[in-house]
Amino acid sequence: MVLRAAEGTYAADMWSGRVASILAALLLIAGAALLTACRGPIAEPPPRGAVPAPDAEIGRAVGTLLVEVHGDPTWQGLVRGALCGDRAEWLGDGPYGHGASGEYRDGRALLRFEQVPVGAWPLKVHLDLDGDGRLARGRFGMPAEPIGFGNDAPPRFGPPSMAAATIAIEAGENRTSVRLIGEAPGVSILDAQ
Repeated sequence: MVLRAAEGTYAADMWSGRVASILAALLLIAGAALLTACRGPIAEPPPRGAVPAPDAEIGRAVGTLLVEVHGDPTWQGLVRGALCGDRAEWLGDGPYGHGASGEYRDGRALLRFEQVPVGAWPLKVHLDLDGDGRLARGRFGMPAEPIGFGNDAPPRFGPPSMAAATIAIEAGENRTSVRLIGEAPGVSILDAQ
């Protein structure tokens, strides 16, 4: 009976040792993942009250993007656009790091994005028919206002992938166009598919 108690104690000690080894390995992996996820050196915070310099002044190349938005000429309102830096911005309703807006008249609007760092940016736009500053949604989360995406990527059971709607921004002036689709007379979301 003493032998069994000793064997049980040895097994419990061995089990807790294995758990500790597994936890230590997981912590090492998580730490390595955090280090590789950093995008660069951590910068010193600016002095209190300082105005941050635009990207062009700190050596990063920037460009301007002009987006011609077109769609049904009977629609009216403000077109709001966003260049999304991450998935949260892509799936959310703002705020966005790079946003622009323009008046939609006679089936056209022009959006101008200034000081955009050179690179690949997913683009989304919507026509704010009710003027509330957000994309109105109807049943099952479907957009209740006209929408459009970079490369005219069609939505399929949700927004298109970020990659499908990505626009390349180069230094200087860049141009693209987006067609609005929506549940209003003239153009339907089903027409894009």
